[in-house]
Amino acid sequence: MTPVDPMVLEPGFRLPCALFTRQGVKLLSEGTLLTDEMVRTLRAARQDDLYMAQSVGELYERRMVTSRTQESVGSRATEDLVTTGGVLALQAGEEVEQHHADAYELGAFRGPESREDVRLRAGRVKLTDQVIMAKRGAWDRLSRTCAKGDSPLYLPDLDEPAWPEIDTLTKFRRDRVEAFRRILARLLAGLRTDAAAPLELVDELIEKLQCWPHRFGQLALLAPRRADYLPDHCYTTAVLSIGIAARFGFSYSDVRAAGLAGLLADAGMALVPRDVRSTDRPLTEYEISRVLRHTAYSVVLLDSFDGLPEAVRLAAYQHHERENGAGYPDGLKSPRITDHARIVAVADAFAAATEPRSYKPPKLPYNAIEELITVGAQRMYDRRVVRALVEVVGLFPIGSFVKLSTGEPAVVVGANPEQIDRPIVQKLGRDMNVSAGEQVIDLADYKPWELHVMRAIEAPRAAPQARRRAG
Repeated sequence: MTPVDPMVLEPGFRLPCALFTRQGVKLLSEGTLLTDEMVRTLRAARQDDLYMAQSVGELYERRMVTSRTQESVGSRATEDLVTTGGVLALQAGEEVEQHHADAYELGAFRGPESREDVRLRAGRVKLTDQVIMAKRGAWDRLSRTCAKGDSPLYLPDLDEPAWPEIDTLTKFRRDRVEAFRRILARLLAGLRTDAAAPLELVDELIEKLQCWPHRFGQLALLAPRRADYLPDHCYTTAVLSIGIAARFGFSYSDVRAAGLAGLLADAGMALVPRDVRSTDRPLTEYEISRVLRHTAYSVVLLDSFDGLPEAVRLAAYQHHERENGAGYPDGLKSPRITDHARIVAVADAFAAATEPRSYKPPKLPYNAIEELITVGAQRMYDRRVVRALVEVVGLFPIGSFVKLSTGEPAVVVGANPEQIDRPIVQKLGRDMNVSAGEQVIDLADYKPWELHVMRAIEAPRAAPQARRRAG
């Protein structure tokens, strides 16, 4: 840890370590090349306010920053430890590992902002804008489109057997979300992280897609209801982004990039207080402005990754742009938005609509799809991307419930990408549960007037048992 006199900083200096305030707020990542604007902003700080360190853990070790938690490496946490950005970093009873002890974010979630908090946040906003400006030159040289038809990711016509049972699938997803939560906590703590960590999660998903292309979308519909929804949301967006990119005919590397962008695009939301992200009241103009900053915050946080493609950072920055120019942060129109960002935009919107949150019930997947199709027709989203999403999850997504033209209820257990309104369904028994003996029907084998889905329905009362046995 090295104290920094802001008056000696000069444009062109490359930071050998991340730059923090004495309150533990990360301002700039290791390797950042200081510009004239950055230096002017930093010189406005007090002389005892800036420190260079490998992580904020060094500030804790020197007692520059304090935490109300007294957990030590190897002990068990006595309570849930929540980051100042609202991310659950450690659960009660979980063993404290070294990377937990290194992360300043293990401190309790702070209350209302003090005057000092406001001053620091204003400085962070200025520096974030300057980081974005410094990246624009490199971003302008990146292609906005991905080549299609050039060695596309292979997807078989049929699923392999042995798609996991719902309990196994739910555990798989829960374990991977927990792994990503730790990655996110490291980013917030300013710790250098190899891009191989999130890539491992993405590659694992691509493998599942290549084995079960028709059932893969079910992984996106298993998000639980919990206050710490952000890591779950990021994982859902990654699942959908991978599926969409593959349906678009992208190469393996571009599908990976889309998955990484989906996983990491909302990292900056961790810097928006959870009470702002999760409230059920209307946000103030000031709070809205904080939410709108999250795409830029994501770019700064992602600078802590070694080996992350610049195209992923650009997609994270652009994923709230819209085809007709109605999005943010720059109000760009279609030709200037990257293909990866277009894909993440649709995946993010579907994930947000269908996931349970503390302040709203989830939409039926069918209704969310219907809404995206309507909004896509208004050129908010790329209609081709919306179509690819429907091919991934189906017009009636796997795990959702439908009423057949016979009047019988059924659960969707598979999708037909070429006939999105003709899913594979399994009838529910008299007790409204799915059992091994119940009939599985591929509606593509019937003429529409013989058998079809009338409409999507809410989960029956016995849905917990049905969901456990479906799939």
